[in-house]
Amino acid sequence: MPRHLHKFFYVAIFFLSACAIEPQQPFVSDLTFEQIPVLTLPVARIDIEMPQVTDIVPNDASFDVPQPPAAAVNKLLQHQLVASGMGNDVLKVRVERADVIKRSLQPRADFVGFFSYDPVAAYDFQVRVVFELSQENPSRLASARVAGNRHVTITEAMSIAEQDSALFKATENLMNEVANSIDDVVKRNFLF
Repeated sequence: MPRHLHKFFYVAIFFLSACAIEPQQPFVSDLTFEQIPVLTLPVARIDIEMPQVTDIVPNDASFDVPQPPAAAVNKLLQHQLVASGMGNDVLKVRVERADVIKRSLQPRADFVGFFSYDPVAAYDFQVRVVFELSQENPSRLASARVAGNRHVTITEAMSIAEQDSALFKATENLMNEVANSIDDVVKRNFLF
């Protein structure tokens, strides 16, 4: 092989090795709620009712996200609400909705007329919780609602780890919003 090709060969190997991409580690995390204050309620017990499988919304992509909203809101409610009363007072907490709806986005033409496939999908996170207090004294019945929404757009330029991280962050932000709303609603309506 001619001498000048050897140099070219070594330079090419150098540049190709510099372009090697390290594989990204998969995104793995779990929501914790230690930062959220516990609400001690003067009720005998708290019953939490989650949506049934038949209640799942069409296009639900909850299991595509690293932390499904239904599991996250259940974990949040178990952490945040604590019964400390006696008698027959019961706080019924019904999760009406805890899902993620995925919408595929259509390609759009850029200014030159070529199609761009960025962004790829939009995810709408939704949680709705109803609180109902049934007491021995029927004159003190109370109910309240809490809702939260988040929206995330995933682009084709994002790696799988970046997509999972964005979806996890959306669930985390949604749970913080719901926790703050629960704190406000429960203190206003159910602490006597």
